[in-house]
Formats: sequence, structure tokens, C-alpha cells
Amino acid sequence: MDISRVATVLADASPAAGLLGLLVLKVAVRRRQAERHELPGPHPRWHDIGPEVRQLRRRARRYRAAVLARRAFVVAACWLGLATLVLAERDHDARGDAVRGTVTVGLAAAAVGLTALSRSLSHPMYARQRGASAGPRHSLPGTGWRLAAGAIFYPFAFFFGPLLFLYGLLAMALAVSGTMGPEVGWPIVLGVSAASLLAGPFTSVVRRIDGRGLRHRSPRAVEVLRQDQRPYFLYLRTFQDDTVEIRAGAMSRRGLIDELSFRRRMPFEETLAWRFQHYGPIIAGNDPNAEGLATLGAAKIFLSLHPWNAWEQEVRDVAEGSRAVVVSAAPMELRAGVRYELGMLGGAMAPHPLVLVIPPNRTWSPWRAAWARANPALRKVLRFVPAYVPPPDVATRWATFCDFVSAWPLFEGIRPLNRTGAAHLLVYVPGEGWSAWGAQRRTEWTYAVCLMRAMEYAMGRWPVPPAAAVPAPGPRPGAGPGPGPGPGPGPRWAAPAPPPRWAPGPGGWGWGPKAASPQPTSPPATPPPAAGPRNLPPRTAAPQAAAPERGVVPATVRSALGLMYAAMALYVLAGVIGIGAFRDWERAGGSSAYYVAQPRPVGDSPVADVVFFLVVPLAVWLWVVRRCLRGSEVGRSAATVLCGAGGLAAASLAVTAVHGFASRAGELLFVLPALAAVVLLWSARSAPHFDDDRPLLRGFATGGGPRWGPAAAPAAASESGPGVEPLLGPGAHKHRPGTVPPTVRAALRLIYGAMGFAVLSEAFIAHRIATTLPTASDPGSPATTAATPTVSAAVFANVLIALSLIGLWVWLAHLCRRGVRGARIAATLLALPACCVAAPLLLLFTSGVAQHAVLALFALSGLSAITLLWIPPSAGHFAPPTPPPASPAP
Repeated sequence: MDISRVATVLADASPAAGLLGLLVLKVAVRRRQAERHELPGPHPRWHDIGPEVRQLRRRARRYRAAVLARRAFVVAACWLGLATLVLAERDHDARGDAVRGTVTVGLAAAAVGLTALSRSLSHPMYARQRGASAGPRHSLPGTGWRLAAGAIFYPFAFFFGPLLFLYGLLAMALAVSGTMGPEVGWPIVLGVSAASLLAGPFTSVVRRIDGRGLRHRSPRAVEVLRQDQRPYFLYLRTFQDDTVEIRAGAMSRRGLIDELSFRRRMPFEETLAWRFQHYGPIIAGNDPNAEGLATLGAAKIFLSLHPWNAWEQEVRDVAEGSRAVVVSAAPMELRAGVRYELGMLGGAMAPHPLVLVIPPNRTWSPWRAAWARANPALRKVLRFVPAYVPPPDVATRWATFCDFVSAWPLFEGIRPLNRTGAAHLLVYVPGEGWSAWGAQRRTEWTYAVCLMRAMEYAMGRWPVPPAAAVPAPGPRPGAGPGPGPGPGPGPRWAAPAPPPRWAPGPGGWGWGPKAASPQPTSPPATPPPAAGPRNLPPRTAAPQAAAPERGVVPATVRSALGLMYAAMALYVLAGVIGIGAFRDWERAGGSSAYYVAQPRPVGDSPVADVVFFLVVPLAVWLWVVRRCLRGSEVGRSAATVLCGAGGLAAASLAVTAVHGFASRAGELLFVLPALAAVVLLWSARSAPHFDDDRPLLRGFATGGGPRWGPAAAPAAASESGPGVEPLLGPGAHKHRPGTVPPTVRAALRLIYGAMGFAVLSEAFIAHRIATTLPTASDPGSPATTAATPTVSAAVFANVLIALSLIGLWVWLAHLCRRGVRGARIAATLLALPACCVAAPLLLLFTSGVAQHAVLALFALSGLSAITLLWIPPSAGHFAPPTPPPASPAP
């Protein structure tokens, strides 16, 4: 054996071995320093959840593996399907196409099977609920911070990171094999190792930038409580507890930045609030020193700052109306605010449901441990170095907490339930006492299972609050003229939105709502309901289903807007590649085979191409997205028309020989998110956002209310003053049911299906016209030149007719949904010739099973839709407007 050769290999592999050794050492030390507690003896009110945690973690691993495999199968099926389409156009290999098609279908079937498996393995403790709370606020600074984080992180994550990793592996392999000399290999290996060490600080900085954007966009308590009508939880803690963190599992990390980050820790409040949201919204007071930004976790309320003790009554009002009060039971320091809150719960208030949460210890850090050991020796040399005082552990803080609350009978019995410190949660049920849930170790999984079991035990035993409260804008009762318990400014968090720094809020200068001049109100005709918080308008404990307000965007609409942005990104990518490929094709002389020798309408410069094909469509898309966000029916119809036009254009361009594989893939992939967005926009959950009971034009009167607030009932004709138009125009008094009949909804779905089949049929026709172009070896041959004007005109006319028909169909469907009689007649006159004459004629003059199937489905869908529009259950929707009631004679 060559000893020198072995030594060289070991020396070359030493950087990678060193990094791997550091990683293994860190994991081993962290496991050794993990927090462990002894379990107490058998007790009827003590519950050990350790075995259940192990089962849940194994189930979560299977769920995550199924989700990742499903995503991989979907991506592989999409790319393989696109490759099959492209290769089928270029070279007709029947056997290869059959194999690729079979594999694509198999991957799609496997993805469907994994979808069912992942749903069966799903669990609320590790599968995030979607649409369960208010969505992120629309904040320009927050969007800017998040875009900056993405612009920094994603290029490194998807390009430089993998490239650096592969380059390091290649350099190490060459250095080990002796192909590359040590004078070249060693600097490369050391450079890659240094870059790997800098990856941790880099991801930490990006996470901080992204977290600041999330804080800007975090929803306020007023938005969460208005959307979620369940009784809420109030979370009380010291602001020092906001720094407590816990190691997050794979299911809790939010977004790709957290997934790929080296730092696996998250704020403890954020992980706790996510689990509590399964049982009700959770709110908490915001730190007044947090620069006006809400910290992540519970939805924040901005308490009053002036006078200095105004927040005390506000906290008590909110606590009395809550389902339960969640208290951080081992605070870092028992300050005056925490002492007041504990005294309020223990003595001033009636016995109220409580949840005591014992937070985890601070994790062991090698840097903190080294500083603790070196600090005494360093202070002997340098007197000005401050002494290191380690923070108290959870056991010490729990003992301090128990000593303080022992004076109140409410907290009697909590110390015996947690003698060993293994308890995670203690729950108080009035009339029954305390119960505890815990485990030997403190991890995110143990807290999740403890919370789940504790809530299952307590939710059926806690009394339902007689009146829950929703924050409302405006001053607190008593702040202005009108009934109220006393003078004083209203709470800062009771307003709809915070003002800029230069605007004073009701609680003083800072971040809070701008004070509005109070309007005098008349005394209520009926006494208000009791047992609600003093400064919050009451709401019933079991509210009736009501349409969401305009300000709260449904989850389906938010998902549709995200898909629209994804479609725009794919369109830009395909457009940039396509413009470059098209100009290269023009330089090669390919344009003479398709276009007549005449000036191009958009000019010959690349700038003109970019403006015409990228800037203008993006501007239109952004306008449509904005209109859909504001609940405009015109925006939804325009999105449908643009989706149909984009699908037709993508299908027409994909069959040409100008574009390559990347451009074709982008054009076809652009249609998928756009089509999904349109489907979500027209779903039943999005219907309240696009409510018809609002003015369609800005000139109509809005009844004095906000334009995008809750839809108000139309004013009667007799209530309109002279010269004032009704709320919805001349048909405001029309009496019709508030919901669209099921038969009309089914007819509208069939209309959209027929429109989709029409788009596919037009794509087949465009492809057939384009393939009729004679192929000649010479691009300037007489046959090709003579056929160019005819083919170009036919393709252009086909596309123009298709776009016109799609726009007309969408507009007629919109009018049919509104109950316009003429729309039903126009749809019938348009559909009968198309379904009964045009489709059969095209069946005679076309070939191919696919085109015949599309035409047959188009005819069946159109005829079925017209039939449903004219059957008796749909007649009431298209009934003529009833005349307004006659006004009594003066």
C-alpha cells in the first residue's frame, strides 16, 4: 500500500470530513443537553402523552414522504407529458410515444394515489389549516421586504447553491484522484468549505428580512375576529417571553426560506398560536416597543398608552369576553404588568377558564457556554467586562410563579401537579379544578399533543361565554357624546388600520389608528346585551351564517390571485425565450415562409417586441388582478376572457416550428395556473366576494357607506331623494331571490365548459390551417410565397373570431347570472346555430378522434345549458321586475 497516496487522499478529504464532524458533534451535544424531566407518580389529573407523541411523529414522517413523493410525481408527469408532445411533433416514433405516454399516465395515477394516502395520513397537529384565519394584510413595506428576501435567497438556493455544491464535489474528486494538483485543488476545496460555513449566517439574515416583511403583513386582531366568529382566546405573557424559541419540526417551518434554512428555531408563541387556531382565534397585546409592528404569533391588539394605566381595563374587558385566558406560567421576570394580570385573574374577576403554558428552557449554545466559563477569568484582567448572569431556568421561574400566585385560592393545586417540571400545560375548569398534561422531553411535538388533548378535555367542560366581542372601529363608549361608562380615549387596537408615524392615534403619538372625530349617536331603541366587554361591541356566541365583508378576501380568491401571479411569471419566462427564438428565426430567413413582405406592425426593434408582447399584457393582467381583489365582476369576466385567449394563443404557438422546447413548455404551463385561477374565481366560496348587490359604476350612489364595505340593502324607490339614482340603478327594486337557483348555476358551468371545448376546437382548426402551408426546401419558393397570405389571413381570422365569441359568451353568462331576460334569449340565439349547425358541419369536414370528441362535447354542453336556462325552476330567476309599491297620497 502506498502510504503517501493514502495520506494525500486523507488530506484532500479533510475539509469535508471536518464539516461533517462538526455537524455530528453539534447534534450529539444538542441531544445530550436536551431538556429532560422525571415523570410524577400516578395521579388522576396527570396525563402522560409520551407514547402518543412517538406514534404521531412516525405518522408525520409517512405523511411528509407521501407529500414529497406526490410533488415529485406531478412534476415528472408534467415535464414528461410536455416532452412527449414536443417529440411527437418533431419525429413520429409510435413506440416511443406509447412508452412515454404510459409512463406519464402511470406517474399521474401514482400522484392521485399518493393524494389519497396523504389525506388519510393528515392530522391537524402537523397539517396547516388553510383559510382558517384572516389572510395577510396588504402592506407595501411588507411586500417589499419579502420581495427583497426572495430576490436575495432564491438565486442562491436554485442556482449558486447547487452549482457551488457540485463544483466542490467535482474539485474534491479531482483532488483525491490526483488529476488536479494540490496547488489548484486545495484552494477550491477550502473556498467551497468557507462558503458552506457562511451559508448559516446568510440564511439567518434572509430569514430576518423575510420575518420583517411578515410582521408588516400580519393580520390584526380586528381582522381575525371579524372573520372567525368562534370565541377567542386571550394570551397573556411578558414581552420578554417573545424571545423564547423552540426547535421547529419540518411541518412548522413556513415557506422555502425556512425549509432550507440552517436555523431550525422558531418563536415559541408562533408555534403555540398556530395550534390554538384549530380551536379558536387567539389574540394578545403587542409590545409597545416593537417599532409599531406586530410580532408573529397571536393576532395582536394595540393597547392604549395614555393614560398610563388605561390598558388595565382594556385587558380585563377582553379577558371577560374570551373563551379562556392562556397565561405564560414561567415568565422571565414578574414585572408590574404581569402581577396586575395575575391578580386580575385570581381575585378581581370571577373564576374564569385558564390555561397555564410552561415554556421551554433556552437551548444550549456552545458560544453561551464558552462565554460563561471564560467570563470570570476575563473579569480578573478587564474590570469593565460585565459579569455574566445566566438566565433562570424554567424550574426556578415556575417556583417563583407558584410562590406569587399562592395567595389566591384559584391557583391552589398547581404546584403538586408539576413537582418534577414535566408538565407542559395546566388547564383550569371552573367547578372541577386543575389538570395537567406533559412528557419527559419538551419538543414542539409534545406541546402540540398536550394542547390537543387538553383542548379535547376542556372544550366540552368550559362554559360558553354569553357574548363574545369583535373589535370595532371608533372610540370606546364614553370617549365622545353618547352613552358610556366614563370618559377616556378608546383603545388603539379597536381601529381598522394603523396610521403612519406622523399621525397621532387615540392613545398618543405612535403606531395606531388615526383618531376620527366622534359622531353623536342617538340612544339605542333596545338595551344592549350584557356580559360583554365594556369597550367592544357584543356579538352572539352562535352567530348566524352571514356573507363575509368586502374587506376580507376569501381563501379561494387569494389562491386565485397567487395563481395569476404565477401565470404572469411563466408568461414572462416563455415570452423572453420566445422573443429571442423568434428573432433568431427571422435572421435565418424563416419569416418569408409565413409573412408577407410588409413592415411589421410593432416595429423591428427588440424594445418594441418587449413592450408589445410583455409590458402591455402584464399591465392588463395586473389591472385584472387588482379588479378581482376589489371584488369586481368585470375583473372576473376579464380574467376568464384572458385565460381563454391565452390558452388559444399558447395552443396556436405551441404547434409552430418557431419556438423551441423551453418556450413551448412555458406557453403551455402558463395556461395551467391561469385556468386554475379562473376555476377558483368562479367557485361557490368566491361568490360572496363578487356579490352583485353593489354598484357596478362609480356614478351610482353608495348610500353613504364605504364603497368596498359590506353590501347594503338597496334603498327603496320612495327613499331616494330628487335627482338621486337608486343604489343599483333602475332595477334596484327588482324582487328576486338572493341566491342563484341550482339549475342556473349548472347551466353557467355548462356554458363555461362549452367555451373551453370551443377553445380546443379553435386550436385544432388553427393547427390544421398552419399545417396546410406547403413545405419547400427553398424558403422563397413560389408555392410557399403564394400560400403565405391565405394561411396568415385564415389563422388571424380564426383567432379573432374565437376571441370575439369567448368574450361574448362570458358577458352573456354574467348577465344570465344577474337574471337579465335578454341574456337568456341572446344565449339561446347564439348557441342553437353553433350547436345544431356549425358543429355537425365541422364533424363532416374534419378528421381525427380528438377533434370529433371535442366538437361533440361542445354541442352537448351548449344544448344542455340552454335547456337548463329555460326549464321551470329557472323561470323565477329571469322573472320581470315587480313594480315598486305605490306611495301613499299626501
